[in-house]
Amino acid sequence: MHSNIYGNYVNESVKPLFPFGHGLSYTQFEYSDLTLDRQEAGLDETVRISLDVTNVGEVAGDEVVQLYTTDEYAEFPRPVKELRGFLRLHLKPGEKKTVTFDLPVNMLAYYGEGLKLVLEPGTVKIKVGSSSEDIRLEAAFEITGESTLPVKDRVFVCPVTVS
Repeated sequence: MHSNIYGNYVNESVKPLFPFGHGLSYTQFEYSDLTLDRQEAGLDETVRISLDVTNVGEVAGDEVVQLYTTDEYAEFPRPVKELRGFLRLHLKPGEKKTVTFDLPVNMLAYYGEGLKLVLEPGTVKIKVGSSSEDIRLEAAFEITGESTLPVKDRVFVCPVTVS
């Protein structure tokens, strides 16, 4: 017995049975070389996030590479992890590919006081993994600005490329 509203009830957990993005594979994938093209970005700019994914197993397989962001010090409470982009990638044994996310900084805006779309300066953590609970690489960058910035148009798409 449990309650989704009040959290754990008696001895039952409200933790999901499987995290978002959970899946099984016949092979293993290794994530490496996470790089950000900039350490600071402002309103209307884009941060290019690149990483290498290698199939280190013995059979071909698919991996869904997922990009999450975390803003721990926002004026209003933010989700622990927010999915910003993903890509399904097919790799042969031993094959390595570079995945690049072009994250628009405006995509990090949220509705603040008075339901106004805003972007706050501060540190944003970048997390990349194969599911919401299987984070393999982390980095961070700073959103620059004097104070909370009003955002005119929200961006919903984070383009992803493979090379």
